[in-house]
Amino acid sequence: MVINQNLDTKDYLHDNNPKAKKKLIEKIELYDLKDVFREYYPNLKKYTWRKKNPPKQARLDFFLVSNSLMPKITTTRIETKYRSDHSPVLLEIKLSDLQKGQGLWKLNTSLLKDKQYIDLIKNLIKEIKSQYAVVLYKRENKSLQFTISDYEFLDILLMEIRQKTVTYSIYKRNEQKKAESSLLKEITKLENDSNVEFERLEQKQNELIDLRKVKMRGKFIRSRALWIEEGERPTKYFCKMESRNYYSKLISRLEKDSGQIITTQKEILEETREFYQKLYKKSDSINDDTDMKLKMSKISFAKLSDHEAEELEGPIKEVEALQFLKNMKNERSPGSSGFPAEFFKMFWIDLGPFVIRSINNCYEENEMSIVQKLGIITCIPKPNKPKHILKNLRPLTLLNTVYKIASGTIANRIKKHLNKCRI
Repeated sequence: MVINQNLDTKDYLHDNNPKAKKKLIEKIELYDLKDVFREYYPNLKKYTWRKKNPPKQARLDFFLVSNSLMPKITTTRIETKYRSDHSPVLLEIKLSDLQKGQGLWKLNTSLLKDKQYIDLIKNLIKEIKSQYAVVLYKRENKSLQFTISDYEFLDILLMEIRQKTVTYSIYKRNEQKKAESSLLKEITKLENDSNVEFERLEQKQNELIDLRKVKMRGKFIRSRALWIEEGERPTKYFCKMESRNYYSKLISRLEKDSGQIITTQKEILEETREFYQKLYKKSDSINDDTDMKLKMSKISFAKLSDHEAEELEGPIKEVEALQFLKNMKNERSPGSSGFPAEFFKMFWIDLGPFVIRSINNCYEENEMSIVQKLGIITCIPKPNKPKHILKNLRPLTLLNTVYKIASGTIANRIKKHLNKCRI
């Protein structure tokens, strides 16, 4: 039998063994398995079995492996057959574990519903503000000045909040583990009691469900599901989706332009860095500059009034930044800082003025701080294309929320006057 009748057979008049194929596909979906050959060669037609009379060919022999094993596979191919009507299929697996980096910290947004955490952060902001304020200006007003630049103050403030958040999260996780362990023991004790109190047992079971819902919410978010609806899919589905998304972005082998295959992480990282460095290199081509001038010459611009020009220029105001922030979607990547839009929405009264001062300070200095302008490139495989070739990966740059607030606010300003451009 074959998995794909169009790609894996030739000269077949009808689908062979449809019941067996249906059963196999069910197992593939259930256990999240991958056809290794088809992952490496999405559209290649190659066969492992042949028949002379009538002439037939099919890829009947293949390996199915778990998604988590895919990054460890280095080679797969169909070998030349010998003394058999089936060709052997080769699969090479490198069993040494891939070295993982430290990863990126992200705020657990469930903390934003924790009153104790909110009070903790509000008090911390006051402490840091007092610590860096110039003595003359240590009071609650707009003339507050710091001993460091405004963008340095925001970077330090967010760093302190992050450290406090990590410490508090560890404490909360330990408390939740203790509570879960206690509930499990109590439920076990009640179930073993011959004179069980059904109402109390149900109460404790519901408490355990509520406790685990908080943990599973993180799974939902990290799975990047387009929909989250209680009862729509079992939690096992989201756990597998989270794992699948992680492994789909791992690169265990790359094919260079020369055709050479590299498998060591050092070589892969170096090749990837050089590829994107070349891709994003600033072009000094005269032709590019000429093309841009030609395009601009075809656009007519109406002259802006003094009032309209003032709206486009000048420092960013807190009210317009807040308006953009309110329209930002939740549960989106927070970039390298780890603080998503939900965090700034919750603490805008406390943080908003410093965010605005930081952005405007960067405008005055003609450069953003290192933290705010840092982008992280993540590579997403294009569908139905081998991911061991870099051009088949779609790069996405994850930017910090403060950067998004600044660029989004400027974009909103420009949108108001785009109708004055005519092509």
